[in-house]
Amino acid sequence: MPLKIVEVARNENHPLHGEFEWDDEKSAHEHRLLQARNLIVKVKIIYEDRTVQAFHNVRIVEEDGSRSQAYYPIEIILSNEDKRRQLMEGAMREIDYWREKYETISELSSIVNKDELTKVRKNIK
Repeated sequence: MPLKIVEVARNENHPLHGEFEWDDEKSAHEHRLLQARNLIVKVKIIYEDRTVQAFHNVRIVEEDGSRSQAYYPIEIILSNEDKRRQLMEGAMREIDYWREKYETISELSSIVNKDELTKVRKNIK
């Protein structure tokens, strides 16, 4: 299906045409950046009792007010209130997405307790 979408969107008059980068040099560079991001999130820290993702992407607000995003080690994120809050909010969005995506599968409905999610949300704001 993705191949078909790209094929039809190649037509400059197609409504999806603007959703793609058609400059091959720019597109290749963006693809390499995506590959690098995918590598970063694959890095794990192995403890005796668990394995955790080593880096997470969080927003940065600079002193001049400008904003950017960067990957930080989990230890830095957990020791910084703002970065920790961002990580928790992102986790909650992912849980909500997952719950909505699979809500029609009854075997999975009991995995995420809505009351517990509400309690967690109150604690991260």
